[in-house]
Amino acid sequence: MIENIVVDCSPLTNSLRVCRIGVKNTVLEQENRENEILGAVRDFLVGKATQNNSKTFGYEWNRKDGAIVELSIKIKEKDE
Repeated sequence: MIENIVVDCSPLTNSLRVCRIGVKNTVLEQENRENEILGAVRDFLVGKATQNNSKTFGYEWNRKDGAIVELSIKIKEKDE
C-alpha cells in the first residue's frame, strides 16, 4: 500500500528519507534511503538526456531570494 508515503529531506538530519505519514503530518515510520533516491534521480536524468540525444540534461528552479538552483547530469566517456 502506497497511501501516506512521502519522500523528503529530513529537516533534522538533512538526509533523504521515505516516510509514512499519519494524522496532522506526523511521521509514523521513516527510513534513510539516500542512495536509492539519488540513484533513481540519476537514472531519470540519464533517460531524459538519452531521449534528447544529448550528453546533458537538467532542471532549474527559482528560489524566493532570486537565486537559481540547477540540478543537471553530464554523461562522460570513460577516458574523459
